[in-house]
Amino acid sequence: MENLIILVDANSIGYAAQHAIKLYSGSMQTQAVFSFIKTMRELRQRYPHAGMVVLWDGRAEWRFEREPSYKSNRKSDPRMQQEHDAYKAQCPFIKRALKALGIKQMTSAIHEADDLAGILVQRFASDPNNRILLITGDRDWLQLVKPNVSWRDPRDESRFIHWANFYEKTGFKSPVAFLQGKALQGDSSDCISGVGGIGEATAIKILAEYGSVNEFWKLCDAGLKPPSKALRSLYAGNSPYTKEEWESQFIYVEDSSLTDDQNEKARNKALKAHMDAYVGQGRRLFLRNLELMQLLRPAPLQKEHLEIIKGEINPDDFTELCGELAFGSILKNVPNFMKPFYNGQ
Repeated sequence: MENLIILVDANSIGYAAQHAIKLYSGSMQTQAVFSFIKTMRELRQRYPHAGMVVLWDGRAEWRFEREPSYKSNRKSDPRMQQEHDAYKAQCPFIKRALKALGIKQMTSAIHEADDLAGILVQRFASDPNNRILLITGDRDWLQLVKPNVSWRDPRDESRFIHWANFYEKTGFKSPVAFLQGKALQGDSSDCISGVGGIGEATAIKILAEYGSVNEFWKLCDAGLKPPSKALRSLYAGNSPYTKEEWESQFIYVEDSSLTDDQNEKARNKALKAHMDAYVGQGRRLFLRNLELMQLLRPAPLQKEHLEIIKGEINPDDFTELCGELAFGSILKNVPNFMKPFYNGQ
């Protein structure tokens, strides 16, 4: 008998819900709570007997240590910060609602929800009787797709990706190729710079031609496929210096036997030679990005950092919460709203 397990990315769904039509209870915005629980109800109606776990973000400190600028842009935009704060204020209510609706929740203080998804996919996908559905708008989770693991963005029916349509939907031949493509491009939303000069189309082309970045390196090492100028940094770019830092190290000592114009030409020629010698950081950045982005080898769970909320349907608690948040449309018929959630018990 096939078992369906649904893993829900809490903050992906929550932030999308935050951008719904504004609702208020007093001065507090409530649309994230309202839209989140409506999404969960739709999932329960569509998959009535599935096991379901909502995954919340902790803080993967090692990523910030590996790259200090990781996610540093999240607070740089005042409007973005305002939306973030309004959403975070609603998270305790979302958790209360999910608990009262009988939905299991999981948080690890040292993992992001992405990492938890990677851990649980490894745990459950090895059983051929299990089918796993990832509910998120985060494309990073696509690297977890397998023959029995699919990905769906609940905001858009066309964004449903599984093993059979993976290439058609992503342009990459496999989830591993997709991950390497992401590492080549970087991720501006997380402040992860790419290797330089490689966008999605070029990344797809590189992975289609070579199969993997490792194979590209092997062919270059063997002299069978010397890297083009555009890919030189990806092959040899292990410099500890950025391009600007490398340029700042240039020193030219004027030759007193030359005129000013001759010195200027000599300086420019020497600077060009200095910059031409710069191998870049492409290879180094690719390996860093691969480490930051990969969900295939997550750090193991640690019991002392793990919080699991076992949901138990509680109509009284759910009604009380809806009253606090002035969800009048739900309060008109709470039993009807809650009905799909009983199927999952």
